[in-house]
Amino acid sequence: DNELPYVLLGEFHVNQNATLQIKKGTRVYCHADAAVIIDGSLNINGDTAYNDRVIFTGDRLDAPYKDYPASWPGIFFSNKSNDNGLAYTIIKNAYQGIVLEGLPPANHQKLSLQQCIIDNIWETGLLAINSAAELNNCLISNCGKNVQLVYGGNYRFVHCTIASYGTLYASHKDPVLLLTDGITVNDILQTAPLEASFINSIFWVIGGSVENEVVCLRQGSTPFSVVFSDGLWRVKDAPAYTSTMNMLNDTDPAFENVTGAISSYNFRLQTASPALERGQYTNLPADLDGKPRNMGIPDLGAFEKQ
Repeated sequence: DNELPYVLLGEFHVNQNATLQIKKGTRVYCHADAAVIIDGSLNINGDTAYNDRVIFTGDRLDAPYKDYPASWPGIFFSNKSNDNGLAYTIIKNAYQGIVLEGLPPANHQKLSLQQCIIDNIWETGLLAINSAAELNNCLISNCGKNVQLVYGGNYRFVHCTIASYGTLYASHKDPVLLLTDGITVNDILQTAPLEASFINSIFWVIGGSVENEVVCLRQGSTPFSVVFSDGLWRVKDAPAYTSTMNMLNDTDPAFENVTGAISSYNFRLQTASPALERGQYTNLPADLDGKPRNMGIPDLGAFEKQ
């Protein structure tokens, strides 16, 4: 429940076949070695107002430590874990935001993220290893490696903003999105089928040395399908092995504020943003703020201009 904050001083486990339910407004503060490991199921039921969102962050709340990435390990969904759903959840200041492994059995889901924020992560915001996830109206921002989907899997991103800007704590050296059907274990390449779609989403970075912010690698001969539709990205060369439709390239999306302190970044769209009314119709009635979307031609990214 949300009556008092929770402080985790060491590893926290949800056992296989157990389910942890977290109510709206709950705050979880994690010590430097307090990894959250899910072998069972995690269901988080946040809501639209900031005070009703569920927050996972480090346990140092004093300046400047409150804004340090890598303050705690992150949330790990093992290959035993299934049927995880996070709504209106904020995960920030971790070493890795979310790591998930393994595909779910038939008629089950691995992970659903609805109106979630993963921010200021030292290593990878979302790392999926031969797994499955559905993300709607999510923001993954200012991570060393925002999203890495490796060794195949099944993924769907709709109305997501994946963006990074150089900060005092991290330089941008990796693409914001990497997809590959392969992984190397003990110098042996292993591959698995990959299916992924990205609809009405933004992939944007300023600063750093990366030419292509979206990279797709096909290393095997297993089934491979990656689709980008109605989005905005910054790439020098369109990613190989993909199908692309209506992608706006190398055009600043005009976020509200991406300067100053990390906590002041605002990835909502300005009035003159080229991402306004560029998307295709989806069945998502609300944006990351819980505010209504244009059900005709919606904006790109996690936020609908009101």
